[in-house]
Amino acid sequence: MKFFLETFFKGLFFFLTDKNFRFFFYLCIRYGNIKRYQFRKIIIEGNKFRLPDVKSFIWQYYEIFLKYYNFESQVENPIIIDCGANIGMSAFYFKKLYPKSSLYCFEADPKIFNFLKEKT
Repeated sequence: MKFFLETFFKGLFFFLTDKNFRFFFYLCIRYGNIKRYQFRKIIIEGNKFRLPDVKSFIWQYYEIFLKYYNFESQVENPIIIDCGANIGMSAFYFKKLYPKSSLYCFEADPKIFNFLKEKT
């Protein structure tokens, strides 16, 4: 019971205080029931993304915007290399975080690379 309450209130706290968490929650509600590997178009902050799989995208958003990708640079124009860039969500995030950065994205899967190429 203690674990349930801690988890519930932590989620509620993030929902109330973090706009990215609220958007993640919105994505889960809006697109969570869509079958896997169905192409979709989504607009995020005025940017259009064409997606090969919405559920993968939802978790990419969570990992990129809420979990692992935040870092502080000592310079305002860092060089960022993204190996395995997928559809370009990390590039979108990094350009928001450091608009003057030099960003190099690589994606090995030719089908997914086409989605990335649309965003560059």
